[in-house]
Amino acid sequence: MFYFFKKYLKRTPKTRTIFFLVNDLILIPLAVYLAFFLRFEAQIPNQYFGAIVAMIFLNLLVLIPFFYLTKLYSFSWSYVSADELISLVFSSGFGFTILIGLFFLALKNSAIFHGFPRSTFFISFFLIILFCGGIRFSKRFYFQMFRKEKKGRKERTLIVGAGDAGEQILRSILTLKSNFFYPIGFIDENEAKQGATIHGLRVLGKIDDLPKIVQESRVESIIIAFPSASSEIIKKAVEKGRKAGVKKIKIIPSLTEIVDGQFSTADLKELKIEDLLGRKPVSIDFNAIENFIKEKNVLITGAAGSIGSELCRQIAKFKPSFLMILDQDETGIFNISEELKRKFPELNFRSIIGDIIDQEKMAYVFERFKPKIVFHAAAYKHVPLMEAHFDEAIKNNVFGTKLIADLSVKYGVDKFIFISTDKAVKPSSIMGATKRIGEM
Repeated sequence: MFYFFKKYLKRTPKTRTIFFLVNDLILIPLAVYLAFFLRFEAQIPNQYFGAIVAMIFLNLLVLIPFFYLTKLYSFSWSYVSADELISLVFSSGFGFTILIGLFFLALKNSAIFHGFPRSTFFISFFLIILFCGGIRFSKRFYFQMFRKEKKGRKERTLIVGAGDAGEQILRSILTLKSNFFYPIGFIDENEAKQGATIHGLRVLGKIDDLPKIVQESRVESIIIAFPSASSEIIKKAVEKGRKAGVKKIKIIPSLTEIVDGQFSTADLKELKIEDLLGRKPVSIDFNAIENFIKEKNVLITGAAGSIGSELCRQIAKFKPSFLMILDQDETGIFNISEELKRKFPELNFRSIIGDIIDQEKMAYVFERFKPKIVFHAAAYKHVPLMEAHFDEAIKNNVFGTKLIADLSVKYGVDKFIFISTDKAVKPSSIMGATKRIGEM
């Protein structure tokens, strides 16, 4: 049945509704008929066949709309849960209350219900829940019974968090064939959950027990299922996992990222630094940056360094009219130039070899290329070397910065951005002091 449904019916809300509606149109009449069949021990008197037809019609007339209103035709078949079962019992119970009222009303006005066995109401009620619930839970039952793969082909996975989120992740792993996880258990900080079993897996301990559990159970990956947990708990779990040697750690989205509260292994994401911050990361207004840089002449000093080269990569994305990359490091400039040619073939740029304390060369650059934005990243930054060669630190970081700033004023630069360092805050080294003077 699942093969036929998968192959010939495209999975859409419409086909899902039609599928379950057709099943109910078959199963509800079957349940009513079997109620009479069981009541009369397979020997149904002929006088009741008219009543059976009438009851089938009334059941369909009342129950189908209730099933629709309680969303029993719009749930996810793979993730059916107790919510759907409760909806089924509620809608069936409410529907049968109406049916009983209709029965007593019809009893006074129609001979067809004369001598009608009232016990069939209760029998058909339970059979409808059994049949209609069975078809809705059948796919989940099928996957859990017959679609499990060999353990060795999947990563032994520990789920951190035995709450609703952890249960949903485990259910998704057990349901879906195309995942890489073999769950071995849970850990949770809640004392009441210790030793409890969820879908056949035990809660093995608390976060402090994680290293021991990883070693004993040969855990290869961890899933953190704490969507509402504080960053401290997540940090603790990550720290314990890393110390235990687990390299693969995934985390479910936060509650703000989960709109309907339903998620699966497809929603798992790699652990990022913002998951440990305890706050939202600062967002960047890329439109404002593009408006700032686009179609302008931009000069980057120190372009071969770690910061300067990254500035080159980022600024190139925003389509400057002309990009000048300047450094005294010939090899570094060659490498970043080749990278820019490869990644940004449309970029108009010029590689310049020069020292920022060379006044004549720097004046030529400003007069020749007329930059409107200057990113000044050129600086000596290694503290031990600058302690030993403080004269070079002063010449480059102080006088070089002053020269580039003076030329920026002289040649009408619109924006001068000085790349400084945290070591300039209450400096305790020569390098930090020179950067602080540069700021001033």
